[in-house]
Amino acid sequence: SSGINAEWPLRPGINNMDYLTFVIPSRETYKNDYFLCKNNRCVTYDKVCDLVDDCWDGSDEETCTNQFHCNTSNTRIPIWQQCDGQINCQDSSDECNDGCGKEIIDGIPLKISSWIIGSLAVVFNIIIISISLKDLRGVNTSVGLLNKLL
Repeated sequence: SSGINAEWPLRPGINNMDYLTFVIPSRETYKNDYFLCKNNRCVTYDKVCDLVDDCWDGSDEETCTNQFHCNTSNTRIPIWQQCDGQINCQDSSDECNDGCGKEIIDGIPLKISSWIIGSLAVVFNIIIISISLKDLRGVNTSVGLLNKLL
């Protein structure tokens, strides 16, 4: 045998069934120090789930449970910075998501006021559109139509 065995290691913070690693004999014991990236590059396990793309394809950070991946960028932050009240992602996805359970509009009076203002805005827009459509009915030429629209 070549002295290299393959096994599924148990590593905290990593979805353990996704990656095969190499176990290398080292003085009567076996060490599994290498992570096999999707692009077949190998990195040591201390580089996996460290918030740095050491594989150059992101596979060493892909299934980590100790970090949060921002929605619209490749930025990753430690999981403890998610929902901490401070925005760490450019798109605010670390604070404004289903997992945080925070509401932008908090309090019953503010919610009721927001619904009333939103409903009134819809009603007034419908009135304005209907008045504009009435004004357009009597126009017979394209020049007249353009003049009414402006």
